[in-house]
Amino acid sequence: MIETTIRALLATNSGVSALVGANIFPVVLPRSFDFTQGDALTYAVVSGEEDVTLDSKQWSEKRIQIDAWSSTWLNTKNIQIAVKAALDGASVTGLLLAYQTITLDTKDEAGDAFRSMVEYQVCFTQ
Repeated sequence: MIETTIRALLATNSGVSALVGANIFPVVLPRSFDFTQGDALTYAVVSGEEDVTLDSKQWSEKRIQIDAWSSTWLNTKNIQIAVKAALDGASVTGLLLAYQTITLDTKDEAGDAFRSMVEYQVCFTQ
């Protein structure tokens, strides 16, 4: 699964882990998460498709949404800079990452956290 590869790339990157530690979650931030524990990332597949190429390899393309969460807006932006650096520098066989300019900054409904969302286009062979 590409999701586990993306998570591993983020979790093993020193810049990302310095900012969020092990707080990298699939799809949603846990309800019990407390920002006194630090900042966090969530990641989710937004859309995707698969094709078979002429040499019978499976070619997949997915849009991955990565959300940075923090009690301050500036921290969310710094986390996204670290995420982009981690993914741009990734070297994984059969993986091509393209940065998307789809971004969104919001504050959660309870008003105690900021979120910075960036989507990436990910192409890979299986």
